[in-house]
Amino acid sequence: MKSGVGAIALLFLVVYILPLGWRPLLAPDEARYCEIPREMIKSGDWIVPRLNGLRYFEKPVLGYWAIAVSMLAFGESAFAARLPSALATGLTALLIGLIVRRSRAGPSTSVLAPAVFLTSALVFAIGGCNILDSMFVAMLTGSLAALFAYTTERSNSRRRLFLAAAGVCCGLAFLVKGFVAFVLAGCVIVPFALWERRCLELLKQAWIPILAASVVCMPWSIAIALREPDFWRHVILVQHLDRFAGSMDEQRSNPFWYLPLILLLGTYPWNMFLLSVSEGLRLRRAPRPLERFAICWIVFPLLFFSVSRGKLGTYLLPCFPPIAILTTIGLLDYFKDGRSRAFNAGILCVATVPVVCILLILIRPFARLFSADVYGDAESFPRAMGLAASIAFLAMLVLAFRSRPPLRKAALVCGGTAVALALAPLAFPLEQYQEAMPERFLRKHADLIDGSTTIVSDRALVHAVCWVFRREDVLMLDRRAGELEYGLGFAGPDRIVGIERFVDLAGSENRRGRVIVILPAAIHNTMLGFLKLVKLSRPIPVPKHEYTEGGLWIGEF
Repeated sequence: MKSGVGAIALLFLVVYILPLGWRPLLAPDEARYCEIPREMIKSGDWIVPRLNGLRYFEKPVLGYWAIAVSMLAFGESAFAARLPSALATGLTALLIGLIVRRSRAGPSTSVLAPAVFLTSALVFAIGGCNILDSMFVAMLTGSLAALFAYTTERSNSRRRLFLAAAGVCCGLAFLVKGFVAFVLAGCVIVPFALWERRCLELLKQAWIPILAASVVCMPWSIAIALREPDFWRHVILVQHLDRFAGSMDEQRSNPFWYLPLILLLGTYPWNMFLLSVSEGLRLRRAPRPLERFAICWIVFPLLFFSVSRGKLGTYLLPCFPPIAILTTIGLLDYFKDGRSRAFNAGILCVATVPVVCILLILIRPFARLFSADVYGDAESFPRAMGLAASIAFLAMLVLAFRSRPPLRKAALVCGGTAVALALAPLAFPLEQYQEAMPERFLRKHADLIDGSTTIVSDRALVHAVCWVFRREDVLMLDRRAGELEYGLGFAGPDRIVGIERFVDLAGSENRRGRVIVILPAAIHNTMLGFLKLVKLSRPIPVPKHEYTEGGLWIGEF
């Protein structure tokens, strides 16, 4: 047990903590959740979230606070910004182990279940990014873990304590992402209570978690309502109801089957052992309370998000703790029955991914068949890291296939996946994704910016521009403002740059300081072609210097 816990801690350190600062921030999501806390720190206003100096009423404030505290402790860096998300992922893994241990499922289950969670593809992809989903899932998992502990506890005083803890954690989840925390908690506990025929008992005690959650939520909720009376209307109507209906953002509108498909792909490599897991679970005549709780935890949140028109793959992260629990229980029951053939077949299926990666990296004619020449000649280091990760993963899978002890097989699969995940950030071909990771390009030209510089940016880059240059007054090109549209309604027209104003601004000889325009290269080319067609009162300004790299363009006027 001690060696297993030590291995999990090492896995978490190597896969989730050490690589946090290795790659630039993704735009717009990671840059957004860096910039809002940075502006909180600079302004000293910890109540009202702002982005580019504009009111930003998308979510409550706890996630921003956590990132801001990390920045105060470790500096304003990618590592500090991502650390709360990574630590929240580790906390979720710890809670999974505690849930399993509480159910007396055995020490092997309480060690393997967190490992399965930490080595799932979607968990890794989200846990190493500066977004709020991992923090939300950690709080929600804490609430559901406390509710499950309540159903298994006999002492009345401890049961009330567990209910209070569930309310506190649910209140914290609310402060991260809003009312969806209460919806998801209810989606799990109500069906489970009906299944266990304990709904009336839980209803009588419901005042305890409600009171605890209210104590946690109310101070900031009242403070923001007093400062910004329109905040809760915007959050409820626009960020919750409109997003659920899909009317807010058409990019989030996906078919019903979209989330189940993402769930299946996101559980790699453990999705390849579905046959082994199902056979192991079938050996039980009836599911125990932990399995029933996990089933409710997977099925009803998945149905809720699938019914919603607005869908993102990150919404599924709350389903991964129970998936890890059921996967582990099924595998261990399968092994106890003395079977291994289906598990070995699953290992072969898992191995297809590193084999394909090796072929794509080494054999260019093979890569062209997939129209994906992933690595260019200049990307020798990430190419080498991708090859090393694939070979190490494949070698560990071969050892798992040849090994006889079943727990060793599962441990080797975990270890191989962990090695591949740890090297994955180093294997990313950054040069080919400059537009999605503009931080390096922007920092390369930071000498162009001083206190008197006027910056004009496209809305897709404004988060990164504010973060890199530490500015809250970036002007936006006249396109649909998107998520900043609400805040711009309070700021007036001066923050938007139309075509005429751009020509006046860039072409004026009496302006104070230089004008720097930062755009995706495709937008710049489109705008340049448009300017040549329209009739303007002044000639089109020509930049003194232009810088282009990886799909990004900077013009100095």
